Amino acid sequence: MTVLGIDWGERRVGVAISDPAGFFAMPACTLEVTSDSDAVAKIKEVSVEKEAEMIVVGLPFNMNGTEGPIYEKVTVFMKLLSNAVDIPVDGWDERMSSMAADRALNEAGMDNREKKGVRDRVAAQVILQGYLDAKSSAAQ
Repeated sequence: MTVLGIDWGERRVGVAISDPAGFFAMPACTLEVTSDSDAVAKIKEVSVEKEAEMIVVGLPFNMNGTEGPIYEKVTVFMKLLSNAVDIPVDGWDERMSSMAADRALNEAGMDNREKKGVRDRVAAQVILQGYLDAKSSAAQ
């Protein structure tokens, strides 16, 4: 099953995609957006183009597991997205995804200017890979 991973942001949305078997997540693109409706339209377009069968959106929990300040915005976005697409939309804990993305980009030798558009799609990859790994472990 091909799954899209989403790292939501008010100006940029990172997108990752799984392989058709649903084992590996790869960074796909970073979408420049002006609003949630713009983000929904662009994600819908990508989901059709990539023949995605599901979308996973990172949920911004605090480190202690409580809902973060952006959590409500993301859940509103998820409802808009869910109403716009004909495939399931699920949420996944995104704690540490941006830090993991930054660490990977630092190890690749990228400077802050180079990281700008890449960080979001790598964070989406981290979110999606966590989701895929958890689902794979649960199935065994």
